[in-house]
Amino acid sequence: MSRRRYAIAFLANGSYGEALPVLQNIIQDSSEEHYFRGDALVSIYQIDETLGRELAQKHNADDNALGAVARRVLTGDADLKRRRLTQML
Repeated sequence: MSRRRYAIAFLANGSYGEALPVLQNIIQDSSEEHYFRGDALVSIYQIDETLGRELAQKHNADDNALGAVARRVLTGDADLKRRRLTQML
């Protein structure tokens, strides 16, 4: 699990819409670390902005990394929409 955060970001960077159910499960699972849940929200927001905003509404009062990300989503933080550039070899 040491690279789980990278994997979550990778899904967003590639716009893997088929990963949305898994990312939603991460957000909904309160046993998950809050920073994984926040990362999942960022990825969802990058893949599907409308869904990301809907989920952010549910978590904007949370007092952890997920809540902080939710508030950034709801304020339209442009940094959250930035994707990593990929190189073609």
